[in-house]
Amino acid sequence: MKKKYKINNEIKAKKIYLIDEFNKPIGLLNFKKALYIAKKKNLDLIEISNNLKGSIIVKMINYKKFIYKKKKKYEKNKKKNLSLKKISLKLNIAIHDYKFKINNIFIFLKKGHKVKIILNFKGREKKYINENLIFINKLKKDIKKIFPNTKIFIKNKKNNFEIFCSLNKKISNEKKNKK
Repeated sequence: MKKKYKINNEIKAKKIYLIDEFNKPIGLLNFKKALYIAKKKNLDLIEISNNLKGSIIVKMINYKKFIYKKKKKYEKNKKKNLSLKKISLKLNIAIHDYKFKINNIFIFLKKGHKVKIILNFKGREKKYINENLIFINKLKKDIKKIFPNTKIFIKNKKNNFEIFCSLNKKISNEKKNKK
């Protein structure tokens, strides 16, 4: 949240387009008149947009509430980005390693994280499309065995496949409510 907003007397424009606290447009006004209206309602004028053509959009709201909501929204988006876990697999993986990685996927899904599985194919592995698809189907079946309500999306790239897994929240919430 680095953006600094201009408020009240920091706005250097003679005419502004004003929006009230309920997001209803008031229209094009003289800056001094808009500032008088805002002070009368114990609110602040905050510059939302400044176009090069000279039209400045200003919103009339409480500045502290505005900043508080922006910080909350920023923190919420930041948490969403952290919930993606990545796991990398190869076609020729040992059975124990495969089970270990599958176990990690289950742990992440139980905790509510989204999982991105990256299947890297190198050299001749790229040519054996059938074996790659068999491996991907095996992986999907193993995930669906324990979590049948899992959404799985497969994205094909040049040298690898990306598989995105996440629990279907509607189904998992319904199961919790039945218990």
